[in-house]
Amino acid sequence: MSLAKQGMLYVLVASILWGSSGVCAQYLMEHLHISAGWLTMSRLLFSGIILLMLGFLQGQPVFSVFGEKKEAIKLFIFSLCGTLTVQFTFLVTIEKSNAATGTILQFLSPTVIVTWFALTRKKLLGVFVSAAILTSLAGTFLLVTHGNPTSLSISPVALIWGIASAFAAAFYSTYS
Repeated sequence: MSLAKQGMLYVLVASILWGSSGVCAQYLMEHLHISAGWLTMSRLLFSGIILLMLGFLQGQPVFSVFGEKKEAIKLFIFSLCGTLTVQFTFLVTIEKSNAATGTILQFLSPTVIVTWFALTRKKLLGVFVSAAILTSLAGTFLLVTHGNPTSLSISPVALIWGIASAFAAAFYSTYS
């Protein structure tokens, strides 16, 4: 199999697994009464162990990052403020609403990223980017209000956690 086809296969499998993770999380929280906090810690712990084992088995220096203080600090910040926060806020949003709402609210992160870079670089957004942002915000408005600006169709807590999830995903995507 060519590298391009192998890459496409990996993207396809990763997308399916990611897409199903929110639905599976919702099922676990609704039917087995597992909390978002417990699920977050379990997911991160087991995925970390699996990744470290795979790296170790492939002969990678998995703990070399701790040799450089600056890199270890960056990894700690990314782990705590990026990975942990994006996972936890996403799962709490699902816990307080549902997987679809959690996913849609988290996917406001590109809007957060584009807006942040436009503000910090003091550049105006192009017409198409502005239209995309307005469309995403309009869609989110319709999702959370069902078109009635005087009421929410989801709980305010779910909305707050969902917006926090978007900001956490934006940090996760851009931190280096």
